[in-house]
Amino acid sequence: MRKLLSPLTKCLQKAVVFARQHSLMIPTIVSFLSFIVAVLLIFFVWFTRDVTATLEDTLYENASFSSAKAAGLLEVAFQDMIDTAAHLEGTTDLSPRAFRDDPYTAYQTLRLFASAKYSDIVLSYKNNPTLLTIYGTCTPAVRFPEAESAEALLREVHAENSVRLLSTMTHGSNWLNNRLLLCYPLTTQYTAMFVLNQSAVTNLLSNAIGTTDGMQILFDPDGSVLWASRYVPEELQRQLFERAVSNDMSDRTLEIDQKDYIFSANAISYGARLVVLDRLTTQFDSLNTIIDMLIVICVVIFILGAVCLFYSVNRGYKPIASLVREIRTVLPEQQEPASDIAMLRHAYSQYSSLLQESQKNAALFSTDQLRSLFVLRTIGGRYTDAEELHNLCRSLEIDFPHPCFFACLVLCDETFGPQTRREIEERLLSTNQDIYRTCFYLLPDGHSAVGIINVPSDDPELLSAFGNQLLGALSDASPATLGLGQIYGDIASLGKSYLEAHAALDYRLIKGKNTWITYSEISFSSTAPAYPHQLINSYINTVRTWDVQGIREKLQQITDYIYTNNLPLQQVKCICFDLTSAFLREISSLDRHVTYKPNNAYDVFNIAEYDSVTELAQKIASFSENIQQYITRNNEYQASDLIRQCTEYMRSNIPNVQFSLSSCSEQFDIAPQTLRRKFKDATGQTLSSYMTSLRVERAKELLTSTELDVSAICEQCGYLDQSSFIRLFKSETGVSPGKYREMHQS
Repeated sequence: MRKLLSPLTKCLQKAVVFARQHSLMIPTIVSFLSFIVAVLLIFFVWFTRDVTATLEDTLYENASFSSAKAAGLLEVAFQDMIDTAAHLEGTTDLSPRAFRDDPYTAYQTLRLFASAKYSDIVLSYKNNPTLLTIYGTCTPAVRFPEAESAEALLREVHAENSVRLLSTMTHGSNWLNNRLLLCYPLTTQYTAMFVLNQSAVTNLLSNAIGTTDGMQILFDPDGSVLWASRYVPEELQRQLFERAVSNDMSDRTLEIDQKDYIFSANAISYGARLVVLDRLTTQFDSLNTIIDMLIVICVVIFILGAVCLFYSVNRGYKPIASLVREIRTVLPEQQEPASDIAMLRHAYSQYSSLLQESQKNAALFSTDQLRSLFVLRTIGGRYTDAEELHNLCRSLEIDFPHPCFFACLVLCDETFGPQTRREIEERLLSTNQDIYRTCFYLLPDGHSAVGIINVPSDDPELLSAFGNQLLGALSDASPATLGLGQIYGDIASLGKSYLEAHAALDYRLIKGKNTWITYSEISFSSTAPAYPHQLINSYINTVRTWDVQGIREKLQQITDYIYTNNLPLQQVKCICFDLTSAFLREISSLDRHVTYKPNNAYDVFNIAEYDSVTELAQKIASFSENIQQYITRNNEYQASDLIRQCTEYMRSNIPNVQFSLSSCSEQFDIAPQTLRRKFKDATGQTLSSYMTSLRVERAKELLTSTELDVSAICEQCGYLDQSSFIRLFKSETGVSPGKYREMHQS
């Protein structure tokens, strides 16, 4: 016992010490955990309620199906009886006259004809007190002893010359010895009655419904009970019949004697309705009770979390107040803000100013830093212009003489310090030889590097040779694992090679550490779906047309292809890179005035970190919005620039009599209808009305500043007919050209 108590006491002591040292942390952690538990319980309650609702719906559907099946079995049984009665109708030995002349022959005929299928069939003849059965003849009182008046029952049987359902319950029998009668008039003189006792109907329905502690009731069109599986009070009979007739299924349950039943009703032959009540299990009531208890627990836990959070906030303000007092002792009185929060903001602003100044002083990049930035931007596909890339390589003294490239990722076993970092940089630099031209960047995480490798061909042997060489160079400094992407024939595909190297490096847990891994080792191209080169090329062609709707459709097709073919994660990453890099290349080929600001979410390094095909597919689907924003900004600028150039062209063509919409559209290589629409949207005027206003303004200027006659001014304003010019000028200004000159010269 002491051996058990000793470690337990030490644990409690450590817990007390920890609580004293972290008086603010403990209530914060408790409140945080309380909120998490409350959220989880709320989710569990929601899930349980959803499952309960689903199970209840399933019960309702099963009950409705069983009820419909039972009604169908009754329909089949009744139809079978009708078919049998139709055969009896043509048997002359059963006619009233044949029965009166020779009852024994009629008995033998009925017994041989129907006893094989129905053990209880009765023929009733009008004006004859004797019934014919397959057991012989008898009086109505003997055949239907459960009825108060068997003669009244027979009168009802012969009252109508139609097929219908009757019951001895309507003539005094109780539900236990009740008999259900299907009456089929063979002629107006005699009727066949198929008799189903209580057990026969029960067995028929049990084939569809099974054993249940519910009840089944069969109503006639008037609401009387033809058959019931158990005793049904009259008030309940009326309630069930009204509900069955109204066919109101908004509430599928019914409470009887404090028990819940599932209500189902189906119409069957001859206006009858079958009502089925299935006992609703009480397990749902228990489950709902548990759910209510969980809701109460959630509220209690949430209140506990709120109290702990309030306590932690209250305790947290004390050290802040102490810190503010210390700051006040340092600052001069005239600089002290009024409140504690303002004091902290003032101290933070002073610190931010110092930090920004320090960052500005350190903002100058060294050559090594620029080379590192070059590696990241090149892999990310930011240098889409070959001339720009060449000039940048020359300024950074980077030489890539070979045509092929691949990416390399280096992951060291341990985080290295400054000295080890310098040593690793030297080892990486030592791989820069004639056959391999390399440029590496040590990432800020302190144990990995990314590099661009330039090689003369796409021979896979170059990968293994380089992997062995680099591992040998790094073995003394820091053992490492290498991930090598595939070799590509252009530098624009480096991003795809980086994604492959990243995937290969993830394979180290299988192949082992301190080795090199190529992407071809983990690629399963023989079983993987085809890479959608055709869809990507179609997307690139659509981007060149700058059709926003078309681009959105192509991206949607690519997304559908990913889901339909269940592409692996690595292929989806490469698709993301192809889409974004292709868009950047097309932008760089334009003489654009609007700068494109790439979204970091589509950066190749962010793409490499995704571990879900669904997330990447969503990024592809939403990429169209990024493209649309750029195209919209570019189109807006181009539209405004087009209008400016068009108005300048019109001003220079005021004297040109041949000026027209078609000549202006040819000047700017745009369809006349498009130019007319864009000009009207931008200026609110048509080209002809705008040109007319320009010519009138030029005419006004010439009339007031020169001595030219009206005919010369008419020519300089692009009009051949002087009278047409005068009419136009007068309609625009209200006076003739001569009168306008007189008014403005005086």
